[in-house]
Amino acid sequence: ESIKDDLTNIHRKLNERPVTTQKEIAHYPQKSVEEIYDEYFFSNPTTNGDFTDAYKKKTYTPNESIYRFLVNKNGNSAKFTFIDDESAIKTAIRIASSYIEPVCENVNPRNPSAKSIKTIEPGTAVKEGNIWKVIKKARIQYE
Repeated sequence: ESIKDDLTNIHRKLNERPVTTQKEIAHYPQKSVEEIYDEYFFSNPTTNGDFTDAYKKKTYTPNESIYRFLVNKNGNSAKFTFIDDESAIKTAIRIASSYIEPVCENVNPRNPSAKSIKTIEPGTAVKEGNIWKVIKKARIQYE
């Protein structure tokens, strides 16, 4: 009989719940179409300003990883950011023409003594074969 009482109570509670209107549903946060599927790390871009899978790593490597890619569920596009850590900054600033300029847009003048490089807006890349083509540069700020 205890189970019957429990079921009766559950049924009563379900019937007491307010009905959700279509207007209320419209305000619920929707899941992004660009759900994150995978994460990769790259050192420097190619001279064309792209990234190649040959240098893609699944884990962060100090003194080597400079860019972090968050790949969408379909595996065909990614958002990328500059990794703001001391080793990445030192390496990238030393050879900014190879490491930063091909894939990033500065929001302030390049600073060779910067202690931090913040990604203001992630860049976007699309996968074509084994190449990640940058279609929108990341916006960075030297601090």
